[in-house]
Amino acid sequence: MHSWSFHQLGQYIEYRARRAGVPLVYADPAYTSQQCSECGHTDRGNRPSQATFACRSCGALMHAERQRVPQHRPQGRDRADHGA
Repeated sequence: MHSWSFHQLGQYIEYRARRAGVPLVYADPAYTSQQCSECGHTDRGNRPSQATFACRSCGALMHAERQRVPQHRPQGRDRADHGA
């Protein structure tokens, strides 16, 4: 799989999800590394370093790789909205 293009991989994932009856949601990746998984606040200052996430709004502090924005956010688009 490492030689596949991202487009091919995306097509394969869409195919498998459709076959399994699993909804596929696309999320805009813009600013996700700056968005707090606790309160949703987005700020460039939330990332004082590459390894650290410190929310300026709620004070959540964690390693940046552990910081995850919840999967079910309004910015996600289902496949129908994506154009196919």
